[in-house]
Parts: sequence; structure tokens; C-alpha cells
Amino acid sequence: MPTSDARCADLHALLRTRVADHGERAAYVLLGQDLEASQTLSYASLGRAAEATARHLRARTSPGDRVLLAFDNGLEAVQLFWGCILAGVVPVPAPAP
Repeated sequence: MPTSDARCADLHALLRTRVADHGERAAYVLLGQDLEASQTLSYASLGRAAEATARHLRARTSPGDRVLLAFDNGLEAVQLFWGCILAGVVPVPAPAP
């Protein structure tokens, strides 16, 4: 049986398919010092945050523009990265100043 990923032609489709298929399942889990889950981001939450970021970016950028993401590692960085993908801009991750 093919997985849902077989229906995906690009990263936009992959994210939307995962949101539809897995909703509240964990998409990303951050581990604390004790290697226990400290934060979790569901596919549904990721999809909502990425779409909001993409709308914001589309109003201020053009497809193919580069967007600097100067954040510490964390779920906010993941949401912004996926927002860049959905907006058609190139995410450029960098450490926070």
C-alpha cells in the first residue's frame, strides 16, 4: 500500500498531506536535558503556523527571495522554516545574535 508521501509532488503538498492525514500527531518533538520530550508540535499546529508565516512573507517578498532566520533551535524556527517553503522563498537559517 503506498504511503501518503507517494501523492506528494513537492514540499508544499507533503506538508498539506501530512496535516490532513496526521492532524494532532506529533510532527516535531524537542527533547530536554533528560532526553524527555520538552515541547511537541503537531502537524495541525505546524500547518496553521506555516500558513500564517507564508501569508506574511508573500505580502513582503517575492518568490525566490532569501529570508534570514536568525533564531535559536526550537519549534518557532521550524514553523518559520516551513512558512518560507510555503511562501516560495529560500530560508537561510543562522544562529541567533
